Amino acid sequence: LAPLKRTVENIKAPLYRFFEREVNFGIKLLQVVRTDLEDVNAIISSGKKQTNHHRELIHQLTKGIIPNHWLSYTIPKSCSVAAWITDFAARVKQLGTISVSVSKQGAATLKSSTVWMGGLFNPEAFVTATRQCVAQANSWSLEELSLDVTVADEQEQPSFDDCSFAVEGLKLSGAVCRSNQLF
Repeated sequence: LAPLKRTVENIKAPLYRFFEREVNFGIKLLQVVRTDLEDVNAIISSGKKQTNHHRELIHQLTKGIIPNHWLSYTIPKSCSVAAWITDFAARVKQLGTISVSVSKQGAATLKSSTVWMGGLFNPEAFVTATRQCVAQANSWSLEELSLDVTVADEQEQPSFDDCSFAVEGLKLSGAVCRSNQLF
């Protein structure tokens, strides 16, 4: 996972600023997790000397509990460490894809990227950034904006205008949506 390259032009874009924060957060947490797991591996395989931190980490991992210092974003209380690692890997993968896309095609590509909102560390900030993006592009105030959600069926390919953003992977409970209608 590589940090986004900041330029004078990029920093003006609300989506770029949002994803820069997301990627930087992901990089820091990934480094913590990697360091912890490398230490555990060294303790087990080569007898590296343990600290109290390592003892507590090993104790939590063997019980399937997510270490407290890994819990930097909201997850269900019932989440096991195995499920957390799978979820975290998927989040890092999404951020990696975005990072590569921005490095190859520039920050403008963020506007057309489909985002797994549940895989963001701060999904509320994504909504705010999209609102700021539309307001900035049209010289409108944020108060003039209204959110309009269109739900596409899986086989449907929706069309997007300059004020639209695509999200995927949202789950609807207690209802069914067909042809953009809730039942």
